[in-house]
Amino acid sequence: MVIENDLFVPAWGVSFASAGCLPDHDGWLGVFSDFDDAWRFVEELRESGKWDESGLYSFSVDLFDRVDELGVDVELWRDVFSVVGDAVLVAWDGCHKIYVALDEGEAQWFRESDGYQTFDDVDSWEVLMCLADWWEMSCFLRFVSGVRGSGDGGSEYVTLIGQGAEYV
Repeated sequence: MVIENDLFVPAWGVSFASAGCLPDHDGWLGVFSDFDDAWRFVEELRESGKWDESGLYSFSVDLFDRVDELGVDVELWRDVFSVVGDAVLVAWDGCHKIYVALDEGEAQWFRESDGYQTFDDVDSWEVLMCLADWWEMSCFLRFVSGVRGSGDGGSEYVTLIGQGAEYV
């Protein structure tokens, strides 16, 4: 499944297969946003002489989906994908509470708290990789919530992945 938004743009992956084998999609040779660029890359590989011209290798250009790299359930994580571009910081308590701070005030609160590991990066992909790692390391009570200031000095929480949602 390819998700199309600012973060997940469909791309074309180039892989190869030896005679009688399926393409090796674990070892992508290149990933391109344009199909024609992917085929130009294949032609450059063939012309470089680095590959056996006997026909023992064939190249494959397939739709590449970065979500597969995360190793998460796409439907379960859909709400996380929708807000990660707005994340100022993500935080984890080391057990099961994962938060996405959606404004600087909440981000600062997590930075100053002793009970949370924090990660703030401008690259949404790096933030998602961090969240996926924390999710994998969390106990079965895990959840992901977005949090932003409510304007009255409090905080407003938005459930992104509810506790136990993966078991329903």
